[in-house]
Amino acid sequence: MHRRGVELTATDAPFPCGPHKAGSFKNSQVFGDSGARDVEWIRELTDRGVAARQLGKNRAADGVGQRSEREIQTCSIGNHVVTNVRRPRIAVNRRVCQLVTVETDSTPFVMQLVWPTEQYLTSYVHALQQGWSPDNLRPEVAQDQLREIERDAAAFLTRQIDREAKGPPVVLPDGSTVRRLPGYHKWMWDGEFCGSIGFRWQPGTTDLPPTCLGHIGYSVVPWKRRRGYATRALELLLVDVRHEGLPFVEITTDVANVPSQRVITANGGELVETFRKVAAHGGAESLRYRIYLK
Repeated sequence: MHRRGVELTATDAPFPCGPHKAGSFKNSQVFGDSGARDVEWIRELTDRGVAARQLGKNRAADGVGQRSEREIQTCSIGNHVVTNVRRPRIAVNRRVCQLVTVETDSTPFVMQLVWPTEQYLTSYVHALQQGWSPDNLRPEVAQDQLREIERDAAAFLTRQIDREAKGPPVVLPDGSTVRRLPGYHKWMWDGEFCGSIGFRWQPGTTDLPPTCLGHIGYSVVPWKRRRGYATRALELLLVDVRHEGLPFVEITTDVANVPSQRVITANGGELVETFRKVAAHGGAESLRYRIYLK
């Protein structure tokens, strides 16, 4: 099928690009002279059909958008034909690049939150098999869940949404257990599983037991990080959380975990205090943020 697409080009370094089948491009895209960051962006799509070809001695890490036509020839995404390219110009880092518009008959696919169901389970299992754990503090949870799914997949999925706290006690990092709070998990999905985010609470109050580190926790699979997925997932989850009637939620993170701090502040989080986790969680210095639900 013939599709209309985009071409991302510096004036002396043609770099044609067809529309990605999963709709990676959205509205207008500028391909500028930003070096390795652009290469990283290209590389992030390699598992989705990006084919990059390079001529000459320079490596791609030297910077797409900085080389001549002889050195970097083409990049295509999928097998679509590129036509109808618009060519207004803008200045980027002292070079002139072309601002182009994506026009394709495929619908852009962005990361969304989905309820854990059987149709997403195979991809979830794959993430567990690759070593990802939904519990950032307990990597062994990956193997625990694989065994649960093998034993009874339907029961596992049911436990992901547990508003009445019927599930088993929660195992803490030191091996001790505490009672489970009402809560649920949603999965990040962009065509495949890319992470999990969960919400737990005590009905009628914002208070949490000291062993529960915040109302919300999230974990993105390593191969999907640095795409803004955690930030987007928290934004989407907060829409659901507002229906629970709480005036605010609290999220905690380690002092050294700057990326997580950025996720929280990007969603309106305000730093409340610095505190030390209870011994069961290792006693590390941590930060407590609060997001008010307006």
